Amino acid sequence: MSEVQIVQTTLGGTTAEHVQLMLERGARESGQFTVMGRLEGETAFLAFDGAANRIENVVGALIYKVAEDEPPAFFLPLMYVLPSFRKQGIGRSIMTKAIRCAELVGCTDFAIHVKSSNLQMLCLLDAMSLEQRSFRFHLSIVPHATELP
Repeated sequence: MSEVQIVQTTLGGTTAEHVQLMLERGARESGQFTVMGRLEGETAFLAFDGAANRIENVVGALIYKVAEDEPPAFFLPLMYVLPSFRKQGIGRSIMTKAIRCAELVGCTDFAIHVKSSNLQMLCLLDAMSLEQRSFRFHLSIVPHATELP
């Protein structure tokens, strides 16, 4: 595995545009998720290939929201790793950062929606044993379009 840096950031400007295009392309190619709306201003963990954190080196992204409820809740609407960088631990690294973030801000709930056909993500979540964390883990498995009546 090449050296991968995981950076927490608020998406803006050309970084938001680059990540938006990467995710939209991934959504079209995989059919595993949908990008809803613009990413400008969204909070994310970005995985960069190599030591230089330049936008052209982004190989993965996890978009998240922390609800301003009391106590706060963590929502993970989107995670994606470029196909050529999968099976190298990048998804696990990004998810680990997200879990630490949720725990640090005191989230009592951690929610994620995953399409039933996204077996890689379901396997990752199972392997990470999220139900054994300090928060309540909510996994909604969404039927793939071909599974709908």
